[in-house]
Amino acid sequence: MPESPAPRRSTNDRRLAERIGRHRALILAVQNDPDAAALAASRGYSADRMQQGLALADAALVAYETRDRDAGAHSASGQTLREQEAAAQRRVQDLRSILRAVYDDAPTRTALGVAAPRSATDRDAFLTETRATLQAARRAPYAAALADAGVTSDDLAALAETLDALETAAQARVSASGVQTTSTASRDEASDALQAWITRFRRLLRPTFRDAPAVAARIGF
Repeated sequence: MPESPAPRRSTNDRRLAERIGRHRALILAVQNDPDAAALAASRGYSADRMQQGLALADAALVAYETRDRDAGAHSASGQTLREQEAAAQRRVQDLRSILRAVYDDAPTRTALGVAAPRSATDRDAFLTETRATLQAARRAPYAAALADAGVTSDDLAALAETLDALETAAQARVSASGVQTTSTASRDEASDALQAWITRFRRLLRPTFRDAPAVAARIGF
């Protein structure tokens, strides 16, 4: 059930952010340099068309930042889930140990769900089995025997809350995974659109700026 810690931001992510920044800076440089803007216009890149490129760059930047935020939330949800899972495992193990110590006959242990080591390895089965044990432990005469062993109704209620918190954390993790998947796709779509625009722009303008090296150097082309 425990999940591996989320990896740090990949090198590819950092490179993507840098590439978006470079593309945006180039577009702005052309827009803000009258000579460069005139040369771009001569190849069909009017002010409106340059503004379209800037809009693509801004959209790619927003999409990147959104995905970065969602990735952070996804990582945090994983940490929360791991913590909740560890807390639940500890509490459940304590309860099972006490029940097995108080009741040593097989029929009672079976009724309480502690006759054998816990077999469930997935989270849903763990929650289902534990809630069944908890429900049985709250009934007479088990509750009274547990109270004599120092396990109060408040302790059982705390365990129930821990299980609820684990289930909530698991649901939040699934939701965060879905959000990150969606924002990753949006980021990739936006960055691909920008890359296609800038690639065509560079291809068409390269000969023009080659003949105007001073302008090209000034805008970083």
